[in-house]
Amino acid sequence: MKVLVSRVTRAEIEVRGERIASIPRGLAVYVGFCRGDGAQQVYEIAKKLIHLRIFEDERQKMRFSAAEINGHILCVPNFTLCADTRSGRRPSFEGALAPDRARLLFRDLLALLQTELPCAAGIFGADMRITQELDGPVNLVLESRSRGGEPQKKGRK
Repeated sequence: MKVLVSRVTRAEIEVRGERIASIPRGLAVYVGFCRGDGAQQVYEIAKKLIHLRIFEDERQKMRFSAAEINGHILCVPNFTLCADTRSGRRPSFEGALAPDRARLLFRDLLALLQTELPCAAGIFGADMRITQELDGPVNLVLESRSRGGEPQKKGRK
């Protein structure tokens, strides 16, 4: 599972010219589900998003999580995060999870996040227009530590 997280002062999604979701201060979260992802990866990422300390205190130190600042989360399904761009000029999406399974995992991720924070979401498979006002900017890439139930090995390469 790959996630791009942006700290925002506001964000919104439009589909066919109609605003379907918006949030004030919080996180804009783009979510890609890769082959081998399942419930464990969704749980890991949900907890990380809720408790990720990327909001600044009075000394400009990243000390607070979205939960601690009463932030919101805007979740955007984004299978292109699972693209392989290592060869050629066209991305390969063979590593992306099948849409029917990814849709269910996206729903599960939203349910977990909504237990802790107000959430809004894009529509799975829709052509969306996303507007966000970055704060910082602060952008991070998160990946689940495990794949298909097996933890990835830690250490330097």
